[in-house]
Amino acid sequence: MSLRHQKILKFTFGAATILLLAYPFFRKGNISENAGYFINNALQFSCKNCRPIKKTTPPPRDSIAIYSQERIQRLAQKNPCYLPLIQDSTYWSPEFDSTKFVQYANLFNTAIDVHKSLVDSLTFRRRYLVADLMVLHEDSTIKGNREFYPGINILFNWKPYKSDWLSKHMMYPLYHSDSLIDILRDSLPHYLNTSHPIFSVEDQMNFFEKIWRYHGKPIEKKYSVSGNSVYASGQQICMCEAYWDTLQWVGSVAVSSKRLGIHFTDEEDGSQTSTTYSHLPTGRIRDYYGGSYTISSKFWERRRAYEALDRRHDSIMGGGHHRIVRYKNRVELPNFLTILPTKDYPGAMLDNGIHEVSLRQMPRNMLGTSNSIGCLRVSDYVSKFLRWWVPQDCHLYVAYQPHRYHYQIPDGDHAFFPITTQEEGDQFRAWVNDNYPFYAKQVNLGRTGEFKNGYIRQAYLDLGNEFEQREKHSR
Repeated sequence: MSLRHQKILKFTFGAATILLLAYPFFRKGNISENAGYFINNALQFSCKNCRPIKKTTPPPRDSIAIYSQERIQRLAQKNPCYLPLIQDSTYWSPEFDSTKFVQYANLFNTAIDVHKSLVDSLTFRRRYLVADLMVLHEDSTIKGNREFYPGINILFNWKPYKSDWLSKHMMYPLYHSDSLIDILRDSLPHYLNTSHPIFSVEDQMNFFEKIWRYHGKPIEKKYSVSGNSVYASGQQICMCEAYWDTLQWVGSVAVSSKRLGIHFTDEEDGSQTSTTYSHLPTGRIRDYYGGSYTISSKFWERRRAYEALDRRHDSIMGGGHHRIVRYKNRVELPNFLTILPTKDYPGAMLDNGIHEVSLRQMPRNMLGTSNSIGCLRVSDYVSKFLRWWVPQDCHLYVAYQPHRYHYQIPDGDHAFFPITTQEEGDQFRAWVNDNYPFYAKQVNLGRTGEFKNGYIRQAYLDLGNEFEQREKHSR
């Protein structure tokens, strides 16, 4: 080999070595910011002398602890789980100052025990909630709501469904009859995880009975309608998990926060009447919602029995009980999760919580907009699921810029709800009761009634497309 060829070979080998050593450093600046902490076993080549990659081996990514504010704000535009780390005071209560910046380490729930033998997704101290109460994007366009939650097979690491029928009917069991649910229940033992490190077969079936049975279509909309008023939708609670290199957005649910105040009047006959008035948590009362809370107590509901398996689950999650919360000692607030403001926000209103919409019929179709008198209202299924998913003392962060909190659209509601007469309303009501009797019972939709109240609007949001398609084909 000539001297010239030897020099070329040495130069090539040296350059390759430098690139190999420098690769991890170059990769740090070019990672996918949407990726999670996962190891792909398919990338592990089979060779006699190779050592297997340990699941605890971190990939070559930056730690969130060193993310810049610019990067965090960019990520938060697509993933609200990053909102708590934003240090822009316009997102927070006026009580916010530089001493109250939320750091990455603050996201973890240190009050709950660590299960060292569990995979990351089951280390419940990673879980936290973010109430993103903005209905507008930064450019003032409407956000809208698009709910998603973990599937039952993901929650328990079930085997993939081998039956197309089972996969289809497990999707939205709320619309199924009791007889069909019985068939599903009998089919599930083939898919249960018999070696789950925490949730036994009995726990998994209890989840199906007490929670998944009520799972309907996730909310997907841009507007909410009340009377002739149309509001921009987009308020949400995000379920999040904190990992060293990413904040995973596990689920998103539509929520209604404060828009109203309530005034009580004592009448001469000893009765009491109430009226509501506009009372947005902006301006002088921006401190109504603090920046950070903890879930201090987890209540139950009347319609579900609280049994031994439910007590067991609460013990796993660090706390919870069977007691029920009622508004004014009369109206039940199902699955009430008390939100206690941290000491950093002494001006925040006490005694609020997360619970199912239940005070009256109209708010049911208003989820995604500010429409409550203080609590954070969610749907029936979501209230049950959050009660199950959230650990005791879980952190809740409430973030919004006041000018993006609430927006009423000037036009009327004719373009958003096509039922305009009593006859059309009763026709749709009858169709829902005939085809989805369990669902109609859950949403209190009678066979006759007002043709534009909250019950029928909610039902049309869930089933209107199917109803219109069937009516079209039957003509």
